[in-house]
Amino acid sequence: MLYNKSRVIHQAYRIADVIALGASMLVATWFLSEQIDKYPIGEFIALRVSVGNILLLMFLLAAYVWILDQFKLYDPAQLTLTATKELLILSKAITFNILLFAAAGNLLDLYLLSPPFLLALWPTTIAATYLMRHTVGHFLKRTNLGDQNRRRVVILAHGETAKRYAKLLSYGQDMGYEWLGFVNDSGDAPLGSHHVGTYAELAELMYELVIDELVVTIPVTEFTPAIHDIILTAEARGITIRFPLPDVFETIVGRKALSRSRCSHFIANEKGTSLPELVVSSGYDFSWQFLIKRGMDISLSGLLLIVLSPLMALIALLIRLDSPGPAIFIQQRHGYHGRPFRLYKFRTMVVDAEAMLEELRAKHNEMDGAAFKMKNDPRVTRIGRYLRKSSLDELPQLFNVLRGDMSLVGPRPLSAADYHLITDVSHLRRFSVLPGLTCYWQISGRNLLSFEEWMELDLKYVDNFRLLEDLKILLATIPAVLKGSGAH
Repeated sequence: MLYNKSRVIHQAYRIADVIALGASMLVATWFLSEQIDKYPIGEFIALRVSVGNILLLMFLLAAYVWILDQFKLYDPAQLTLTATKELLILSKAITFNILLFAAAGNLLDLYLLSPPFLLALWPTTIAATYLMRHTVGHFLKRTNLGDQNRRRVVILAHGETAKRYAKLLSYGQDMGYEWLGFVNDSGDAPLGSHHVGTYAELAELMYELVIDELVVTIPVTEFTPAIHDIILTAEARGITIRFPLPDVFETIVGRKALSRSRCSHFIANEKGTSLPELVVSSGYDFSWQFLIKRGMDISLSGLLLIVLSPLMALIALLIRLDSPGPAIFIQQRHGYHGRPFRLYKFRTMVVDAEAMLEELRAKHNEMDGAAFKMKNDPRVTRIGRYLRKSSLDELPQLFNVLRGDMSLVGPRPLSAADYHLITDVSHLRRFSVLPGLTCYWQISGRNLLSFEEWMELDLKYVDNFRLLEDLKILLATIPAVLKGSGAH
């Protein structure tokens, strides 16, 4: 995942630098047009489009980005630089570029790249690029897959390969990796690390710990049925599995058992030290599709909260008038890889509804599997029935979307009680993406579906995530909610 993220960082900074350079050229030309008649900004904007001009522009932009690359300004370690150090490196790189532009202007006799223009462009480009990169860096640090940019990693086994990988992970801590420790039967924990548990204990520990990635460094001669089961359990849950030696895994488990596999390189430090590996993962990666998805989540949830605030205030008032208790119901749910979070809903039940759940589940549950549904639930208030039918009780979850606990589209989050009742480990793969306000289940009948059908739809979304599919689900949700089909 870190390798994928580094590519996104590289591309994002390239685009930001080109935009900043273009803006700086406009500003420098405007400044000179106010001081010297020789530099009218209108002529710059209306610069004749020709093959020569386009080729020259492409060459200058390519050279500009290449020089910044030589100053290591696109490395993943760029996110860890202090503001002062980044500004210093950036100033050196841009100064070098300005000298290149001056040479090109003198060689080709370009009046635009004359000394007055370059003197105005130099500080403008430094300031604009620094601000643009700071904005992009801030966004990348804030944007994550639901893990707050802290990937929690466990290393399976021991030995020299495990030690070597652990050392590389320690380099990666500044890039968002949190190393939990080793799992083995010997109790070894080299490098002053933590011994998480034994092989037999790990399946249960997966429920106790939040684990994003499992690194398997076991030699092929030491594989046992217990280790085989650990790998299949982790893969079924949607936990990313890393194998530093691809052939090790391929000789143990058939390719058909994998969710998604690819060869990759784990970037360990700022020097680019890496190890080849086979990566088995589920859900979405940190990619442009995810960045756009998260951007949609933030913008749409923020806009809807503003537009719907009068309606939400009215609903809150009606709830308070209808029955005693708060208007907002807060419940612990499980999100990305089982991370607990506080989910917000409009209260549709009496205040002691949670205390009545177990008795009702035992006698009146109409849903198979881990979920609880009851058509005429006695805990639901009068106003609550209308809110549930119209799905208006879900509106406060827009705050969860804005916070990053949820997405607009994704499997519906399960309560803690339902989460611990899941018996089919493959159903847990639904937690390898962010939970959402709407999903296939929401537009396909909701409570009219069996639990198994619900899980199949969630896994279909996880295994086939596409941004276009998210848009289709969002559009299909509108008529589904208006009809109220499957809601009770």
